[in-house]
Amino acid sequence: MKIRNIFSPVLRIVAAAILLQTLYFKFTGQPESVELFTKLGVEPWGRIGTGVIELIAGILLLLPATVFIGAMSGIGLMTGAILSHLFVIGIESRGDGGQLFMLAIIVLVCCIVIAWMHRKQGVDLFERFFTKKSTRGMKAVAILFFCSLLPAHKIMAQGCSDAGFCTIGHLNQQQTDNENKRHQKISLLLSAGVGDESVFVFTPGLQYDNQFNKKWALQAKITANSANGDLGSAAGLGDIFLSGIYSLPSKNNWQLSFTAGTKLPLNQSDLKQDGRSLPMQYQSSLGTIDLITGITITNNQWQFAAGWQQPLTGRNKNHFLPAYWASETADKYIPSNDLNRRADVLLRAGYHFKLNTKFSFNAGLLGICHLGEDTYIDGNISNKPIAIKGSGGLTLNATALASYQLNDKITLSLTGAVPFIVRDVRPDGLTREFVVSPEISFNF
Repeated sequence: MKIRNIFSPVLRIVAAAILLQTLYFKFTGQPESVELFTKLGVEPWGRIGTGVIELIAGILLLLPATVFIGAMSGIGLMTGAILSHLFVIGIESRGDGGQLFMLAIIVLVCCIVIAWMHRKQGVDLFERFFTKKSTRGMKAVAILFFCSLLPAHKIMAQGCSDAGFCTIGHLNQQQTDNENKRHQKISLLLSAGVGDESVFVFTPGLQYDNQFNKKWALQAKITANSANGDLGSAAGLGDIFLSGIYSLPSKNNWQLSFTAGTKLPLNQSDLKQDGRSLPMQYQSSLGTIDLITGITITNNQWQFAAGWQQPLTGRNKNHFLPAYWASETADKYIPSNDLNRRADVLLRAGYHFKLNTKFSFNAGLLGICHLGEDTYIDGNISNKPIAIKGSGGLTLNATALASYQLNDKITLSLTGAVPFIVRDVRPDGLTREFVVSPEISFNF
């Protein structure tokens, strides 16, 4: 038995375990992690972004087909970590005796050895993706570079997955080739981000898809939400999404489909802290029943979609007014007492391509137009609705999705977005300074 066959799995497990065990501290905003990235001047987006990259690197290290890529990612991460300790943080952090610094060195050494052991895989990847004949390789590198920039800049993007309609049915960003073969799928969704006023938001979800035949499909999804910020913490169930998809027979490789569905809230959008209503940034649901419709046209490369989301039940039951808190911290949040949301219109254009039988990418533009200004009621002033100036308008994002088919049953994917245009005011709490959405799907 070769030495590599003995030591490589051990080194990969050690490096991945160290990388992955730090994610709890980064994603939950533990004080030691927040303090570290504050010293670096990149809190909170640097903390979340680094955690996402470490998650990807850890997974790549454990997958035999991507060991070299994972090792090189680990080398880059740990080189940055070690330099940060040497020149900014210090060898010792919060009296840990240099433990974090030593763990970074251990991972760096492991990844260097792993990269050397699997150098042939690296050479094969280079020859495959960077030869003159491989234009797709250059496209893939461009998309991967785009994705790597997401955690490296402080961005403001509308978290449309919380509202619902940009991830429902065929309005969702295209992940695979356009095919309507009969199958079922269960997906675990793990969206994490930082909202207005640095509120950390984690939104897990469970989704079921059933493609009955070439024409009809059904999708059901349930979400939850956990938020933590300077006004406190809140967690609860989110929404149930139900949708049906009808696809017309394909003509000239183009597929036209229609999506119709609804969003059903699992709470009234009135989670509280110490008996006082929290603003929408902390709520796990918008608190309204919504109608969602859309139309999509796709082929093996292009996707064009338009959608409409209309709240049906009027005002939600949120009761947040800054005056109820009597604090400067609460004054930073937009009033949302009896919030009445206007409708949204979605326009999406995307380009999809497969690098090989396992890797696929999608890049495009996503526009969401909020049709009018939301209103709230302040009984201290009047019982008449008060318009929230600047809450209507357009959010325009550049989007990217990377998908890896682990085997016939399991697919891994990661989505992200960078905005070009945002609304001035977002009382619905859907804004994200940073958002990333890993997903794992099981086909059967």
